[in-house]
Amino acid sequence: MRILCWNCRGVGNPLAVNAMEDLVFYYKPSILFLMETKVHGVRMNQIKNLFHYSNCFSVDSIGIGGGLSLMWNNDVQLQVSYFSSNFIDCTIGTGSAQWCFTGFYGCPEPTRRRTSWNLLRELSSRNDLPWLCCGNYNDIASHLISGFRGTLLDSSLSDIQHNGSFLSYTYREGTPFCSKERLDRACSNTA
Repeated sequence: MRILCWNCRGVGNPLAVNAMEDLVFYYKPSILFLMETKVHGVRMNQIKNLFHYSNCFSVDSIGIGGGLSLMWNNDVQLQVSYFSSNFIDCTIGTGSAQWCFTGFYGCPEPTRRRTSWNLLRELSSRNDLPWLCCGNYNDIASHLISGFRGTLLDSSLSDIQHNGSFLSYTYREGTPFCSKERLDRACSNTA
């Protein structure tokens, strides 16, 4: 099973949709999780049809920001359990082969980081199934003193080794440069 998580930064942008279409065609993910869709569910259903997915669960954007979408095919036994503007949590599979997947989008405002951390802790306490949590955490775990690093430990989550670019490129408004930080990650518990 392949899962693709992408911060698309708006599906209203034809270039973003074209890039997404290329990724979906190349990787053929069974599950597609999108962050920052910046649209409502009606548009995400159009995207679902464009990419030939059977199912779509969306969390509408708030104003011009946010928005989440989870798409999957009928061959994936997936049940959405919980959701908010920051995550879609679901159970995949049945019986002893059941596991949890959370598509996560951390609060982008630095003053709300603790909200994201508390969400992760709460999600980790909801069950003891194997858990994969992917997305844009909007936080950096490499700082020596980091609430986020502590949250990952408290939630029993560890980084999954990745391929490709290690860093996310972010622009901080009011500064003349882009910073290179690792905001996107896939984490799992030991199960």
